[in-house]
Amino acid sequence: MEAAALAVPGVLLAAVLPPATAGEAVLVVTGTVNADAVRAALAGSLELYKVPRRCVVVADMPLNQNGKIDKNLLGAATIAGGWTRTERDLIPFLEGLRRPLPCAAVASAPNTASASLRWSR
Repeated sequence: MEAAALAVPGVLLAAVLPPATAGEAVLVVTGTVNADAVRAALAGSLELYKVPRRCVVVADMPLNQNGKIDKNLLGAATIAGGWTRTERDLIPFLEGLRRPLPCAAVASAPNTASASLRWSR
């Protein structure tokens, strides 16, 4: 579904969010298109049962450290049908949490496998 969505003129990025416990899969795209146009184009290239019932167009997609779409952060965008200002403001904070905290391991005793951790500043 993502590959078919990327073939739609005007779509820059596409991601499919898996169904929640009682929901359906959601197609999230960025670009200069609207959701109805994407669904109509997909109906012409995919089997009808593969066309998502819900398509959300967002201004941008959150990316992880490898440059791939972060579907965990993207899931919040589908709640309101797009990114809210609060969600946009939270992205840098949440991405910061994924980075390792600086710490230094100091051996508690020579030639032992145990080490105590000390925060470095």
